[in-house]
Amino acid sequence: MNRDKFDILIRKYQNDELTGAEKELMDQWFESLDSGRSYHWTAAEIDAHKDRVWIAIQQREQRISFRSVWIRKWMPYAAAVLIFAVLGSIYYLHFHSNTIQLPRMENRPLSGVAESVKPGGNKATLTLADGTIVTLSEAYSGIVNADGEIRYEDGNSLYNVDSKQDDDSLSYAVLAVPRGGQYQVVLPDGSKVWLNAGSTLKYPLRFNSRERMVELEGEAYFEIVGLQGPHGGRIPFRVTTSDQTVDVLGTTFNISAYADEAETKTTLISGQVRVASSGKDQAVILRPGEESWVHHTADIQVKPAHIDVAIAWKSGIFYFDETPFPQLLKQIARWYDIDVVYEGKQPTEAFSGKMSRNVDLSVLMKFLKDSGINLQIEGNKLIVKK
Repeated sequence: MNRDKFDILIRKYQNDELTGAEKELMDQWFESLDSGRSYHWTAAEIDAHKDRVWIAIQQREQRISFRSVWIRKWMPYAAAVLIFAVLGSIYYLHFHSNTIQLPRMENRPLSGVAESVKPGGNKATLTLADGTIVTLSEAYSGIVNADGEIRYEDGNSLYNVDSKQDDDSLSYAVLAVPRGGQYQVVLPDGSKVWLNAGSTLKYPLRFNSRERMVELEGEAYFEIVGLQGPHGGRIPFRVTTSDQTVDVLGTTFNISAYADEAETKTTLISGQVRVASSGKDQAVILRPGEESWVHHTADIQVKPAHIDVAIAWKSGIFYFDETPFPQLLKQIARWYDIDVVYEGKQPTEAFSGKMSRNVDLSVLMKFLKDSGINLQIEGNKLIVKK
């Protein structure tokens, strides 16, 4: 069975368009996933399983049961929103709770869920030094600041930068990504920044020779280029948020600094950074694989980082790791540009696993409701009832 046919089946599963034979193919594929083994498969293993289940379809074998009960219960919706094969890896989601069990999934409509609520995409505005606001094209994923201009990735020019500025009179631009958006920017020094939904980055249109400084609100992934000044010294790169300043060497890291979160988190992938708290006279040095938590009323905490979780958004994936339900909903609300309203006590369940961000909200809501969460959509509000 070729990859194209299998990918078509995945999409049809997502849209509830499978015939009986096609459902049998997918059910047998899922049955081959043993919950006790790794979900990182080689390309050869995937092809072998595809061939096996395709032969089973042709021979009209009877449908076989799932080996794992919990897979049987969540798989209909997991297949729709949370599972896809990419380069031999299976992405999945499962549910953790000490108080309730997963109910049996049924393909029934979810009252109050708007089918029209789509996932986020490439959306941003760029505010220039003279106050001009440019709505950036959704056809591109980012902009480039280089050679005295701002342009799209294909070279289409947006703005010419004044090359006569001196170090003491820098002009700034503000890249603002709304909820339901994402965008990238290559800074004037060649450093790259990916902005998540509900985030802004203020940066100079030309860095001076003494330091490179940007201001962040929200979440961003940084790949910083190391630069030397005219006298051979390092030109520092600094990222400031409301709670901290991060002093960067040539390095790769992620900062999550949303105003509605209790902590500002800095996760270091490579290199070295110094994180200084704005509210207290305290600073720490992070090593690769570590992250800092900054809270305005407490000391900086340094913890082992789950890097895949921290930067999954950059690859178009939600990645939850025993994530409390309210925290999960914050991420979903930013990406789908909806408001969350709790009627009564907040649910205490936690979720783990990976989830594609490229699905309609309605499918996600089906999964959450059948996991025991009582919710509904009214306009752009997600109402959670308990």
